[in-house]
Amino acid sequence: MFTIAIDSGGDYGFPVVLKGAKKEVQKNKDVEIVIVAGKDKLLHSYSIPERVYLEQSDCTYSYDNKKNIRRTSIYRAIEMHKSGDVDAVIAPGDTTATVISASKILKRIKRLHPYIPTHWPYNNTLIDVGAKQKCDTKDFLQLAILGKFYSENYIGARNPLIGILGMGEEAHKGDGLKLIEKLKDEGYRIAQRYFEGNSLADFEGNWVALTEGKTGNSILKLSEELFRKGWKDFRNRIDKQTFLLRIFAYIGNYKPFREMKEEFDWRNYAVSPLLCIKGNILIAHGRSDEKAISSAIRKTKEYLKKDLVSKLEEELDTNKKI
Repeated sequence: MFTIAIDSGGDYGFPVVLKGAKKEVQKNKDVEIVIVAGKDKLLHSYSIPERVYLEQSDCTYSYDNKKNIRRTSIYRAIEMHKSGDVDAVIAPGDTTATVISASKILKRIKRLHPYIPTHWPYNNTLIDVGAKQKCDTKDFLQLAILGKFYSENYIGARNPLIGILGMGEEAHKGDGLKLIEKLKDEGYRIAQRYFEGNSLADFEGNWVALTEGKTGNSILKLSEELFRKGWKDFRNRIDKQTFLLRIFAYIGNYKPFREMKEEFDWRNYAVSPLLCIKGNILIAHGRSDEKAISSAIRKTKEYLKKDLVSKLEEELDTNKKI
């Protein structure tokens, strides 16, 4: 049985987390969910099914109460993980609050700063997407090692191509590129130039792009929104055709359209681990809906089965370059 805590501090709050949890426990008998909710965000009335439990905190994290972080739902959820009450925590709320809370309660592996990788379509990885806003030269070495570990051990990519995402003029990124080239001696495949502009299109998959958290988070959100709007516009254009053309378009392209939509739907990549933390903390979108919460629970189960935290600790302990 997997016991997973979910912080209800996301954009849609407790109701959507409850719906996603209900949906998942109905499908899977080997999971139970603990929803950790601030008293300020609870519904007046709600029905909780079997294998879904409620844990209350004084409040939900917000910028206004950041000084009271110990009273928030995300802090309480991570405390429960520390004490062994839950196997993992899904955090769709404030990322900064999650990083601070996890660092205080669970501690860091080798005192490294936490980073967040994210799984992109076609077995690609982007790291970091929000944990560390600005990166120094040495950070790119850590990002390369962590990105390769995540890509191979979680996604299942084979010998991914690793490169820095940049405009080609940032001095620290140039020094970072020189630094990660030293990993070639350990069998890493390092791009000879920056991933910039259309250069990513040269590679059909299995790449790991390295960048600062602020840039990575912006790229992630922009890409997801562009695909969502692009898909909606595509459907609207089909609907404007004549009846026969619409029928032919939907019948002839139903399967490839459905497969492509699933491949690019961000909710199918619902959570990303907070690496370098001594615990199973998974970051979810603040705007996670019912489908995203349900998917996040399934992905968290996969993550737990692979025992990646222990494997990462072993990897970093034996890596002499960090």
